Amino acid sequence: MKKCFLLLSLMLLAVYGSWAQPDLPNIATLSQGGINVLSWINPYTSGVKQVSIERSSNKDSNYVQVGTFAETSKPSQFFTDVNPLPGENFYRVVVYYNSGLDWKSNVVSMTVDSAEVAARKVTPNKDSLEHLVEQLGVVAPEKAEEIKYTPSR
Repeated sequence: MKKCFLLLSLMLLAVYGSWAQPDLPNIATLSQGGINVLSWINPYTSGVKQVSIERSSNKDSNYVQVGTFAETSKPSQFFTDVNPLPGENFYRVVVYYNSGLDWKSNVVSMTVDSAEVAARKVTPNKDSLEHLVEQLGVVAPEKAEEIKYTPSR
């Protein structure tokens, strides 16, 4: 009886383990002059309602939405945080499906020197932001216009 229970338990573990949620592909990051840029390829473009970017100063909790993509048909996506928090910033991507499910990506960390934030007097123009994004190898600068940005709190 114990052997049957153990065998059944192992089979169930194998089945449920194979259905585990995969992570999004790695998120490429670049921090320059107090601006953080994140870039990734989202392989799930159908059935997606929205893609959001969340930020926290703590890896494990207190994430706040800082940007959204309503248009999700292109897999190459990026987000430019022109108002990061001084110190360590943790980011994750959340994919919201039409079915009501959501999917959180791996977490990436970027550190911003408070002196860089203080030295930046104006938000960079679109051309400067596109140049930063191109440094990550993203070939979709038109997406910058489609991002809804939520100011930092």
